[in-house]
Amino acid sequence: MIKSQPFKIKLEEKFPHLSKAPIMECVLELRARAETPWEENAIREPLVKQLPDYPKFQSEQEFQAELTLQAKEKQAEHTFKDLGLKGIIFRTNDEKQIARFHRDLFSFSKLHPYDDWSQFSTEALRLWAIHRELARPIDIQRIGLRFINHISVPTGTFKLEDYLRIYPKEPYGLPLPFGGFFHKDRFAVPGYNYFMDVVKTIQPDPKTMAVSLVIDIDVFTGKSIAIEDAGCLKKCLLEMWWLKNKAFFGSITKKTMEMLK
Repeated sequence: MIKSQPFKIKLEEKFPHLSKAPIMECVLELRARAETPWEENAIREPLVKQLPDYPKFQSEQEFQAELTLQAKEKQAEHTFKDLGLKGIIFRTNDEKQIARFHRDLFSFSKLHPYDDWSQFSTEALRLWAIHRELARPIDIQRIGLRFINHISVPTGTFKLEDYLRIYPKEPYGLPLPFGGFFHKDRFAVPGYNYFMDVVKTIQPDPKTMAVSLVIDIDVFTGKSIAIEDAGCLKKCLLEMWWLKNKAFFGSITKKTMEMLK
């Protein structure tokens, strides 16, 4: 019996550079609950001081609503409890970069246009270091890296097989045109602490009447990692980025590639 080769992430692999990269948003999310008191006065000032390039910010409060059912002759009781500060969101002036400093997670988003991985990851790790200093979590429960791609396709009738390597087909014997589709795959990565969701769908723009082919790739960890293992975090992000690239370039056709060059 022929044994299959073990799966291996090859960080030395090079990927094509796309001058028209279709990335509408890329997000790094780290779930790591704060071990220090999470009070607005204690975190707002140091964040504002360290983030002069993110001048737009707003606080988010967390609330809890409860509904208690009573006997028939009585009205239901509503209770509303303020749970305090959930976090603070910081934005750059152009609102293209968004950093969320929450009690139980940190996230960094970069909206279109996407520059390159080096710039994105460097800024994300800089901001994470600030969050880590304030929150002092003991571990990272989950790392998530998500890339949302929108590829413009001609309006009217078009063939999905011209743009996607693997595409949905109508039921056998029922040759009807697609009015839309939603396809999601989840992959486990053998030998690694990663899973990956790949979503493909079509999204119309009601303003321009254009149609976008959406490829939404979310790579995430299944187990927590120690907070002091910074080298592990950097390596994880590189491996997750490699998986994202393999999924994206393995999903599109040569025609799509030429469109994006």
